[in-house]
Amino acid sequence: MTGGTAPRVAVIGAGLAGVSAARWLVQAGANVAVLEKSAGVGGRMATRRRDGWNADHGVPAFAAHTAAFAAEVARWQATGWVAAHGTGWIGVPTMHAPVRGLAAGLALTTAITVRALQRSPAGWHLHAEAQAGPQVYGPFDALVLAIPLPQAQALLRTVPGTDRLLALLQPGNAAIDPCWTLLVRHASPWMPPVPLAVVPPLAKVVPQAGRAGRADDAWVLHAQADWSRTHLEADPAWITASLLTAFASMGAPVPVATTVHRWRYAQGGLTVSPTDLWWPDLRLALCGDGLIPLAIPASSTSASAPAVSAGLAGVEAAWHSARAVLPALCAALALPVAID
Repeated sequence: MTGGTAPRVAVIGAGLAGVSAARWLVQAGANVAVLEKSAGVGGRMATRRRDGWNADHGVPAFAAHTAAFAAEVARWQATGWVAAHGTGWIGVPTMHAPVRGLAAGLALTTAITVRALQRSPAGWHLHAEAQAGPQVYGPFDALVLAIPLPQAQALLRTVPGTDRLLALLQPGNAAIDPCWTLLVRHASPWMPPVPLAVVPPLAKVVPQAGRAGRADDAWVLHAQADWSRTHLEADPAWITASLLTAFASMGAPVPVATTVHRWRYAQGGLTVSPTDLWWPDLRLALCGDGLIPLAIPASSTSASAPAVSAGLAGVEAAWHSARAVLPALCAALALPVAID
């Protein structure tokens, strides 16, 4: 970064944390590039589109425990990106609608996989692979890793000076559980008895009926974390049959269509302090739903309000992790903090 030149920041990962961080950095005056290995944004805020039907195969819904995130969700609702569902919220017409809306106008590259990181006096360089072949991005004045912690650990192993950070991210501290997920569509909506007893290896079953834009005759089955870990590399056909057997024992009819999906990094994470999110010597920031910031006040207007970080997870934790790292990141780049 030279005088009069906007600092350049790379953000790897276009889930809610990465896109929120990128949006705030752009508002503060940074030149930001976002790289995402998937074809679209959202991470586990995901809706799978099949032939004529949609179902949410990632996060079933999300809550807003803190006043700050509740205010953010209220803005999303006013924009038409989310709707209330039960005791929580869902994106409309798809779960990733809020992330897609926040990403509008960002310099975003999808379907690109960062394979290696290189740090030099000039800054960070990213070595990536895309359909067109190898690509090198950089230099960047700072780097934001908004990806699952095991993926961050893998990228950082060959970067000098990351020993303390790698120790923090080791699996014993930051275990992330997988989840096999099965999307099921019936010939007509199935109305099960209430309450519906879930049969292992299923952890939960989520009807799509009543969700705007989703199929009324579809269900999403989420397998238990331990079972998913044990069978992480199993044949998807066997996974499908196993989960359907459990679902049938609950009284579900034979489906007319199924789609199986493996979330390698789905749930769990690490409770961290703000100093764990920003590494000044590396000019490196971390954020994502696997990082739960400490001491988030329940009220955004009262610093003395009780911290609720222990109750945060998923979508809300991802948003707060990006928000928590922003002050230190902006200070290092001589930028004002801009959180809309």
